Amino acid sequence: MTDAKPTILIVDDDPIVLALLQKLLAATCDVLTASAGRQAIDMFQLGEDTIDIILLDLGMPGLSGYDALAELQLLDPDVKVAIITGMDPDEERLPGVLGILGKPFRPSEVAEFVRQVMQV
Repeated sequence: MTDAKPTILIVDDDPIVLALLQKLLAATCDVLTASAGRQAIDMFQLGEDTIDIILLDLGMPGLSGYDALAELQLLDPDVKVAIITGMDPDEERLPGVLGILGKPFRPSEVAEFVRQVMQV
């Protein structure tokens, strides 16, 4: 019997980034995607027990990644979140995140980044 794959929720407003990350991680993770912060919060509330980690972009219209992180942490203080962003992150506004991966990234960096943050 094989171990179940971890479930990862990728949140990014760029459909190309979502598709790329989904393709890169599908072999090792069950991948869910959300294109906005509010959508991610709704998905997390519905599947909180099954989502192992959230990869969250910071620069999104509407609810920013910073605000989405704060709401997710109110819902579950132990939520596991890692950041993937093209912005220069304000780390003081990112308490408890497991790691930050800057865009642009090489495809090989994504799998290693996810592997590392899953071990935290």
